[in-house]
Amino acid sequence: MQYCGVGVAAWFVISNLILIIVRAYFDGIFSAGSAFVIALALFLGWRIWKKAGYISSILLLIWVVIEAGFKLIVRPGGGIVISIIMLICAIHGVRGTLKNRFGNGNYLQSGK
Repeated sequence: MQYCGVGVAAWFVISNLILIIVRAYFDGIFSAGSAFVIALALFLGWRIWKKAGYISSILLLIWVVIEAGFKLIVRPGGGIVISIIMLICAIHGVRGTLKNRFGNGNYLQSGK
């Protein structure tokens, strides 16, 4: 379950990396903001993957909620399906990290 959060972080990395490449190719502009987003998403994804960092997964969930809300306000209907999928995955990432961190391992293997 926690790997859903890693998938969300990977989605942020890939989408912003494509954005940087396209902007650099067509406009000749390097976006430091997108580079920061990539670095932050890489850090959060690493923390979720290696450490089962529940705080990192909660921060990622907050980030996804803010981005989905921003997309709804600025451009209704544009990219909202992906945002909802990422929101669901981020929620599952939080659930998985909390269970792995405080519930003595993966709940699928606990037999309860």
